[in-house]
Amino acid sequence: MIPKPDNPGSSNVVDMRPITLLPDIGKLPARILASRITARLHDQPTLLSRFQRAYLRDGSSRQCLATVLSVIEDFQDRAHTLGHELILTSYDLRKAFDSVQFFSIRASCERLNMPEMFIKYALATLTDASSSVRTAHGLTTPFTLRSSVRQGDPLAALLFIIVIDGLHVGFDQLAVNHGYQMEDGTTISSIGYSDDTATVTDSWDKAVAQHSWIREFFTAHHLQLNPKKSYCIIGSSHLTSADSPHPQPRDLRRLQGVSPCHIHDPAHNLPAETANAPEWDSSRPGEADIVTRPPSHAFRYLGYQLRVDLNTAPVIKSLQYTIHRTCSLIRRQQMSLLHAGHVISEFLYPKLELSLAFAPIKAAKLKNWESQIRQAVLHIAHDHSTRSLCSNAMYAAMGILPLRQYTATVRATEFGVHSRGETLGWH
Repeated sequence: MIPKPDNPGSSNVVDMRPITLLPDIGKLPARILASRITARLHDQPTLLSRFQRAYLRDGSSRQCLATVLSVIEDFQDRAHTLGHELILTSYDLRKAFDSVQFFSIRASCERLNMPEMFIKYALATLTDASSSVRTAHGLTTPFTLRSSVRQGDPLAALLFIIVIDGLHVGFDQLAVNHGYQMEDGTTISSIGYSDDTATVTDSWDKAVAQHSWIREFFTAHHLQLNPKKSYCIIGSSHLTSADSPHPQPRDLRRLQGVSPCHIHDPAHNLPAETANAPEWDSSRPGEADIVTRPPSHAFRYLGYQLRVDLNTAPVIKSLQYTIHRTCSLIRRQQMSLLHAGHVISEFLYPKLELSLAFAPIKAAKLKNWESQIRQAVLHIAHDHSTRSLCSNAMYAAMGILPLRQYTATVRATEFGVHSRGETLGWH
């Protein structure tokens, strides 16, 4: 059981991610099959929805983020149009891999006309399987798995996206009338990376129709939403910026959540009780409902602090905190140039990379951060000649690029990946 980054010190299993340790004899054939399926999906990209980008050779979470930002920028360019709206909803699945049902695997594989022998093999590795939890005191008593694809199995990720592909195919069928149409005529309805799914549309009624499909799919496959990490952002011609001199009225619209009573619990053999479920009252918020937010609300999407009004203040604040923390560590530990360069290249730069690639940060701010890094690296514990090094000599001695050059490289690389994605037809 691996603690999640959100609650690293929690002893509650809800805040942990189970990673299954499988014997090599079972992982070898699974690895071979996973490699062959991945190759086939790469050669025939139309087998899965083009808006699901996870676990593919040419797929990346940044493609999803770039698509969402393109939609937001398109909306901002046309926000002056009276009545023009953007409804962006980000969904988070609770215990996504652990909630996959065996019948969902069979139905999804049959939808793609996968061989019966493969389907039987995939289900045979899960049906009547048992696991134990490794603790400091040894293994626990084995328990039977009644659902889930096991994280640690080479086939688990592919089986999950095969199941969740049906969700995006359904959105594609709704896209003609319920997606968001870009100014160039492209229609986008959903963007998915594994269990992170976002939907976009241009009116509230269409957003409700999209959400109805989400609820129908989740109920059918016994998947659960996490309302605390799901967000519905409404942008309109009069709600486009947090800096507007006019106060933003509170929007009381909500999306109906997926209640636990709608979900079958195979672990305890409890069927769904939709007949006894209380009737949803749109005027009274429920714990499972998704409450709408204004465009000034920042939320984390695929590791990026996103705002529909494109205000980058949360991103800059997060970057400043990370740089300050790293500089304090280097100064406090009185690291050598080689050690400081390793910390910057292996910890700091990877932490900054995503935000540097997508956020329009001014050169003056990058220069200021470079100065902070220089002051931290050339701390008082160094001799006089080392502290007198110019910036270029310091970065050369550490074997890394200066922050501004690193940022330019990251953005150029991201532009190339995004351009290649357009030629492949995912955007």
